[in-house]
Amino acid sequence: MPSPVDLSSPALLGVIVDGLSRPFKELPARVLYDETGSQIFEQITRLPEYYPTEAERSLLTESAGRIFSMSSARTLVEFGAGVQDKTRLLIEAGSAHGSLSCYQPIDISAQVLLQSAEIMHESYPALDVQPVVGDFMSRIALPDSPHPRLTCFLGGTIGNLQRAERIDFLARMTEMTGVDGFVLVGTDLLKDIERILRAYDDSAGVTEAFLLNVVDVINAECKTEL
Repeated sequence: MPSPVDLSSPALLGVIVDGLSRPFKELPARVLYDETGSQIFEQITRLPEYYPTEAERSLLTESAGRIFSMSSARTLVEFGAGVQDKTRLLIEAGSAHGSLSCYQPIDISAQVLLQSAEIMHESYPALDVQPVVGDFMSRIALPDSPHPRLTCFLGGTIGNLQRAERIDFLARMTEMTGVDGFVLVGTDLLKDIERILRAYDDSAGVTEAFLLNVVDVINAECKTEL
């Protein structure tokens, strides 16, 4: 397995200052997903209140075979790969179909990405695993890989983007996939407000810890750069 390609964004401090200097304050997702943030988020996905993960896993279990029968994808590209738990369903379906030979996970957290990619390489030794460190909100040039590609963005994260950001992201995602490829995007439907509140304000306080970690990231960046 090659070393991860690092296509991450410029200095984080500049991104933080820019976002907090705007009339409507905002911070990019990369502030949430340092190593600690990525680990806490994986805990969130296992909480009983956090329904999206299990719902998506069930959908992929049911549909992964049909996805590869339709696409015959040779390369699987995944934005925001994290620990790549649900990805195994797609990899196993692609391997069973006989077409999949390359996996390109993309994530902003280099350490989490490399650890997960090594596990994937050990689990699927015939699969060419090419980790790419990068921010999915920026343009990413992938290493060469066999076509057609299946480019996926799971977890419903696209719902966190503003309309203009979604349009820009989907355009870049489609461009990098290629005219012969396929795009797979996870989305969430409208839910009862109480269910949403339980999912994102869990009783164990894990989501709170995830958000407060952003303060630690900002403080660490400011101390490092100033």
